[in-house]
Amino acid sequence: LIFARDHPLSGHFSPIQNTIPPQLQEIARSAYSPLQGWCLYLCNLAPNMNEHGLYKLVAPFGAISSVKCMSNPDGTCKGIAFVNMPHYEEAALTIKALNGTAVHGNLIQVEFKKNSLKARQN
Repeated sequence: LIFARDHPLSGHFSPIQNTIPPQLQEIARSAYSPLQGWCLYLCNLAPNMNEHGLYKLVAPFGAISSVKCMSNPDGTCKGIAFVNMPHYEEAALTIKALNGTAVHGNLIQVEFKKNSLKARQN
């Protein structure tokens, strides 16, 4: 399955050649939403990370549909966040550029979101 840059509201995918490497196609199916684009999962974020800081971190690599930093009751970051980007190439570049880099003293991990086992069973 290969995806194109269809309008986010179209609700379907159009094929284009050589956009997504074959080994990533299964992951891509779980990371793409017609409304939000490509969902990136970021982890090992520092407790002081917030949505504004996350936006500033990712924005140099492309357009952003949404940013969500998971927070503790006291407002500190749980170390996990999700960023949605409308274009595959920009999302892939973000992963390549940021995965394994130090941000606020923590080596962060960035990858395409994978569906949880619980979500796949429903």
